[in-house]
Amino acid sequence: MSIDLVSLVRIVPAIVAIIAAVGLVVGIASGLIPVLLRLGRGLNARKVAIFATGPNLAALENVLTDSRLFKAKNIVVVNSRSELGRAETASVFVVYWAAWKDHIDDIIRLKKDSTALLIYAPQVDGYIPKEAIEKLELERNVVISNFRGRMLNDLIVAMMATAYEKK
Repeated sequence: MSIDLVSLVRIVPAIVAIIAAVGLVVGIASGLIPVLLRLGRGLNARKVAIFATGPNLAALENVLTDSRLFKAKNIVVVNSRSELGRAETASVFVVYWAAWKDHIDDIIRLKKDSTALLIYAPQVDGYIPKEAIEKLELERNVVISNFRGRMLNDLIVAMMATAYEKK
């Protein structure tokens, strides 16, 4: 059985295409899938502390749980200064600015360097004063958002950007 040149020219590209397809599948499976799994587990297990009161607290909780990225059991609610200690286990702090602007120094003291601090400050409630922005700018992993949708996006990015603490 001999293979002529024309048959060989037809078979070789098919073999190369099959090898490339297998290589692509193996590359994706070994590179991308483990990263996505780690990200999913991280989002699933990390705690988010929400500093808010009243209807704003419920609205922020709903934004997180309705996204289906965060479970209600991983949301820590802090609605008064006496409950600040509850947030110690959280890896991200979400602060409703209007409700907590007078206690932002307490939150900054509580925040670890690896903890992301997301300030949600809708312009309806007024602007953040320049002095407060200058103070927040000195801290690491701080984000200010004016819209709920943007806040959710910033929260996800903050969770990816902050390091996981080894226990």
